Amino acid sequence: MRSTHERKGVVRMTQSSDGAAGADYKEAFRGRLFDLVSAWERRHHKRVPHAEIAAFIAEHLGEEAVPPTQVGRWIKGETLPGRYRVPALAGYFGSTGGFLSHGDGLPTPAACAALDDLDVGGASGEKKRGRG
Repeated sequence: MRSTHERKGVVRMTQSSDGAAGADYKEAFRGRLFDLVSAWERRHHKRVPHAEIAAFIAEHLGEEAVPPTQVGRWIKGETLPGRYRVPALAGYFGSTGGFLSHGDGLPTPAACAALDDLDVGGASGEKKRGRG
């Protein structure tokens, strides 16, 4: 069983008798967030701005912005955002909280198209190139 503690909008997973479950969830969350970030960066041809994400979340939740460094820690998988912030974080990337939290459904059509550009399956044997 895993337990969580929310403090200043950060969910910290603590290890209990089933510590692997918490670590597995955290890694799966980090992977989905990383996929959304990667798709966004390919689409916009720049690094994702942590300060902009923090401001977006604050605006949508009517609170003060979280520090941009905290957003970076979420993306790196060092910590998890509070559950109430997950839908806003996902919304920045055009996704849903259900996808980001649990992998429910697809990220979004735009994110799927950007991920398709990676040719992850290698079916064509070469990466697609976008217009530059």
